[in-house]
Amino acid sequence: PNAISQISICLKEDFKQFLPLIVPALIRDADRDIDFKVRDADDVLEVEEDDEDQGRKTLNLKVKGVEGAKQVSMNTDALEVKINSVQILKNLAKNLGVHFYEYVDDVAKLCLEKLINDPFA
Repeated sequence: PNAISQISICLKEDFKQFLPLIVPALIRDADRDIDFKVRDADDVLEVEEDDEDQGRKTLNLKVKGVEGAKQVSMNTDALEVKINSVQILKNLAKNLGVHFYEYVDDVAKLCLEKLINDPFA
């Protein structure tokens, strides 16, 4: 578990004073674009050199029943930040209970619009 979640367990309702600073940043991070792309591998001559430096991972796949190879790529650094942010939000809601109430609408909106209904989120 991460430090923010652990501190919220220890401080309980006293942790509420920090939520206005922490929750908006977590929501921004959870809303990051992971830049997920699927392209024909034949159309892409080579992986851009700086992709690895920017956290982008690329994989060429041959799928049975699909003509030609496909290249799948995404920003795995952004994905990791996104996953961690959602986990922290979940832990804060669980640890703080009713003291997290004022952020429920924003977090629910994020989950519904950006995580559940977006197939590439």
